[in-house]
Amino acid sequence: MSLIHKNILQEARCDVCEEEDETTGHIFSCCSFVHSFWERIGRRPKGIAKVTELWRTQVLPQIHKSVAHPLILLCCWEIWRHQNDIVFRQLEPSVDRLVVACKESVKSWSCRLLKENDSIACNSRNTFVM
Repeated sequence: MSLIHKNILQEARCDVCEEEDETTGHIFSCCSFVHSFWERIGRRPKGIAKVTELWRTQVLPQIHKSVAHPLILLCCWEIWRHQNDIVFRQLEPSVDRLVVACKESVKSWSCRLLKENDSIACNSRNTFVM
């Protein structure tokens, strides 16, 4: 929406699904493309809390509680970056490319965990299956 106000875009429609206006809620949980992504990584799209309450997102039993919410935020960051690639680089939407980006980010960020939590890092990386 702010890109409309800055005259960067002419309309507020989501460039990915073209079904609704591009709001933060739409980008991270309502867009049909993002639904496909959440389902691909084993999440129910309806189980993702709205953007202003992401910390309330349900923790899946197979994901350690200490990394569950950071994983959701990492996914949201990658969704945002993917959206920007579509808008500004004219790349096609790709759930496969988004999953790979998330896997790479998880791998990069897993080094931030303490060594005794290596099994948590491995479990987090395995969350992203193709």
